[in-house]
Amino acid sequence: MKYGKTFFTMLATALLALLFVGCSSNNPIDSTATVSSPITGNRLLDNGEPVQFTAKVATANNEMRMLTFEGVPDTVVAAQNCIIVRFNNENEAPIPFSDIHQGDSLNMQGTRQQDGYVYAHRIQVCTPTEGGYDIAFRDTITAIDYAAGSFTVANHIQIIMIDSNTYIWGNISHDRMRNRVGIDDMTGNNSAGKVTPNANWDTVLTFTDLEVGDIVEVRANIVDSSTFLAVSIKLANCESKQRCVIFNAHLATIDVDTRIVTFNENPWIAWVCNGAQLTALDGAMLTLADFNVGDYVAIKGVPITADSLKVSQMSITE
Repeated sequence: MKYGKTFFTMLATALLALLFVGCSSNNPIDSTATVSSPITGNRLLDNGEPVQFTAKVATANNEMRMLTFEGVPDTVVAAQNCIIVRFNNENEAPIPFSDIHQGDSLNMQGTRQQDGYVYAHRIQVCTPTEGGYDIAFRDTITAIDYAAGSFTVANHIQIIMIDSNTYIWGNISHDRMRNRVGIDDMTGNNSAGKVTPNANWDTVLTFTDLEVGDIVEVRANIVDSSTFLAVSIKLANCESKQRCVIFNAHLATIDVDTRIVTFNENPWIAWVCNGAQLTALDGAMLTLADFNVGDYVAIKGVPITADSLKVSQMSITE
């Protein structure tokens, strides 16, 4: 009897341990948990296929805890233990499912089950803004396609596109803007080699001023589950980088194939980035092949090494 009681105690302990396996901060939906489904009633969740997307709500059914989305075929059911929060700038606050409404933009994380439904374990609702955008976030650029006008960031799966209306800017310290030859970009005065300490201003940037590793604050509209369109991009780490070398000079050499140009009486060796803004005297868009040796140009770029420059803007000035 003694051995039988000991065996029963060990078996009971093992069963209790199994009940708690799988429920952790990394697995917020327990593999043994059930949810209330409008189609099947209470059902057992398997591990399922991980799903994450950001989209606008098309319909919200409070009784069934069910959501559908614009441009996304999945129907989402919020699990009973689903974490639901509202994101406002940099803060999150818990909200009930009933606070989700048609037209809300949200980020959903969950699993697709065998019945075809996606069961959400986390929903982040983005607060509607007065600034004309769906979502706002601060993140680090992980990849850039200058020619396509797109980039990705660390914590969003979506591709972020820009267009001609996207406003890109940063707060630049003047003591990081060292003009070797040319004019000051703000005053128009000759400032070759000069440094003005403790001066700061908001400076308009181009897309090619951005680089992998930059921290950006993005305001964007949701195009579909895989794409955002940036309304504005603020470069948040301007002060940690030497930026915006600006000068005027005559072109000495142009190699269209390598996109390398050099200048008379100026030491910079410049690589004209794919996607760089190239303009004529009247503001018309040009290609690199449209420039000629001897053209007097205004250059804006970011240093790559001590004597090489990545050009983001080159304009004929006379």
